[in-house]
Amino acid sequence: TSPQNLENDDVHSVNKENKELTELMENRQTLITRLFEQNTAKDIRAEPELVLDMITLDNQLTANAELSKKVITEQVIKIKKSKKVAKSYKKY
Repeated sequence: TSPQNLENDDVHSVNKENKELTELMENRQTLITRLFEQNTAKDIRAEPELVLDMITLDNQLTANAELSKKVITEQVIKIKKSKKVAKSYKKY
């Protein structure tokens, strides 16, 4: 496996993770919007346990998003560094 193929695999992996995370966040926003559009404040207040569950899940999603963002950023930096190394070897 060449360094170029490994680099392409890394880029593909980063893009896939980023796309999945974006889709999850978009779905989350859609569901939250729908919740407030289809229910009155009174209806929502009548289900405090569900609201607390939603908040807990939202906090977990946010934490996972931050972790994924950090991992993706580290992978992008690694890819950029490997490109620089590859370019410097090509000079010789």
